[in-house]
Amino acid sequence: MKLYLGETIKRLRQQKGLTQEQLADKLGVSFQSVSRWEGGSSYPDIELIPEIAGFFLVSTDELMGLDKSLRDKKLNEALQQLAGNVPLEERVKIQRQIHRDFPHDSGVLYGLIHTLGELCEEGQERIYFEELKQFAEEYLALPGEATYYRDFVKTELITAAPEEEVTNMIARYASELDMRAGALLKKRYAYRGDRERCDAQKQVNLINGIYDFVFGGIPEPSSAQEAAGIQTKALRILNLLSNREGEPLIPTDPDMWCPFRIWLGIHLAFSLSCIPDRQEAALDVLESTVLLTENASRIPEGTVLAAETEGFGHISVCVSSSPASKLYRFRHPLFRYRNQEKEFKSIHTAFSPKWLDREEFDSIRRNPRFLACSERVQRLASIEPREPF
Repeated sequence: MKLYLGETIKRLRQQKGLTQEQLADKLGVSFQSVSRWEGGSSYPDIELIPEIAGFFLVSTDELMGLDKSLRDKKLNEALQQLAGNVPLEERVKIQRQIHRDFPHDSGVLYGLIHTLGELCEEGQERIYFEELKQFAEEYLALPGEATYYRDFVKTELITAAPEEEVTNMIARYASELDMRAGALLKKRYAYRGDRERCDAQKQVNLINGIYDFVFGGIPEPSSAQEAAGIQTKALRILNLLSNREGEPLIPTDPDMWCPFRIWLGIHLAFSLSCIPDRQEAALDVLESTVLLTENASRIPEGTVLAAETEGFGHISVCVSSSPASKLYRFRHPLFRYRNQEKEFKSIHTAFSPKWLDREEFDSIRRNPRFLACSERVQRLASIEPREPF
């Protein structure tokens, strides 16, 4: 197989705007050596190749001019080792080796950082945190990586840090200001006196905040009783926001808050099922949630739900079908939230049949009402073959 090492070194050197003499100084060799490499009359010492690759921020394969499709094939073959349910300790060993083989692939490095973060979250931060920190700093030094992924890596560091490292990590990577896009846009519009766009952005930020609370920010309860109380209050707040006080806790006609109600409804049913003498209430909530999900699935694609909620006049929701695979289309609709300028969030209205397998429902599993709900959810979750391409 022909190597294109000299041609690649010359191309990368010119891209950096370096002369042969300047590159030689960087690598600690003579400029005659660089000239011979580029002319094809000799190759660098084998020990020097990783150093040259590191200088140019490319892999050794790329430095030697291997075809990109061949490199991608080798990487995909290596990644196949991670397919399936690979234990974390074994996964991190595989990812370390892949990173050694493809040291400048940011996706490989990102995956390794994520696995190390998971190991730290399992209580093994004393073993893995220093390694996580090393690879995170390596990732953050890469040029051109998206801000989202850089912020994720910083979050992994702060989340996984041992207690004595937390203050240092926050001082180094956190910001005193809210630097999320929504917060910055609101400040921009307010500074420029653009009241309409500022109000619209406030509404976007509020919906994003409610989303964060409902789908992940509710405090961890100490008991099913406490969980049910929190979930009930959250549903009442949604009813208050949508001017539906006095209606059932879970209205069954869909509005812009439909995905939020479905999520809270199923979790409230979980909680009530675990409380003695509240099984009938759990079944009531479950039936209402299933009916709401069914009604949402019947909304014609392209329907626009205007915000009936006071203070959310800039927000609308377009109902669309869920993204389909090549073979199937799922029946659960997708709610796409947008302000006057652009879409800013999309949420499924899915009710997964797997939720009904959870042990929280063991107390009502044989109840005819539960069995009827289970049949309805199975029908709702079925998938339809797509038309051939």
